[in-house]
Amino acid sequence: MPTSAAAPALAPTYDVLIVGAGPAGAACALALGGSGLRVALVDKARFPRDKVCGDAIPSPALKALRRLNPRYADELRALTAARRTDMACSRLASPAGAEVSVYWQDPAFNSPRLHFDHALLELVRRHTDTVILEDCPIRSVAATANGVTVQPAAGAPLTARLLVGCDGANSVVARQLAPWPLNRARHCAAVRAYYTGV
Repeated sequence: MPTSAAAPALAPTYDVLIVGAGPAGAACALALGGSGLRVALVDKARFPRDKVCGDAIPSPALKALRRLNPRYADELRALTAARRTDMACSRLASPAGAEVSVYWQDPAFNSPRLHFDHALLELVRRHTDTVILEDCPIRSVAATANGVTVQPAAGAPLTARLLVGCDGANSVVARQLAPWPLNRARHCAAVRAYYTGV
């Protein structure tokens, strides 16, 4: 009996495709939890992964998480407990010596992004049906009549009705869909260091 060739696999299709699984992308996925929408969260890295940052998690960020679901903020504090430093004041100092202090009335803390971002992604895993695609760098993004097509560096293209770019300062989504020239006069770089016994 002759056998027929297998039909080509259809490209995964989502209602919402979020590029970038850091705090913005994870919060977006949490906000869409329970919506009935098919959501995918894509990141070029595999978590836990580090990211250079000041590591401050201010009160408004925790309030926003609590507004989504009070349980999320409580679980986040539990997940970051071993790698978190609670703070009541943040001090910013300029190279010229000027300083400003921010005193937090509500809970705030410092946590390396290696641990904080991983904890947020764990909340997405626990509380949503989001499809999480790690180690999935994006090669190209194209708008279509029905939404958007995203081509990963490897594998089949992903299609979605809506694309949310949460992939940071070097966003591939922004570069390909809304490019703008880099203003060299305002370009800067960050250096991070940790100290003990201060």
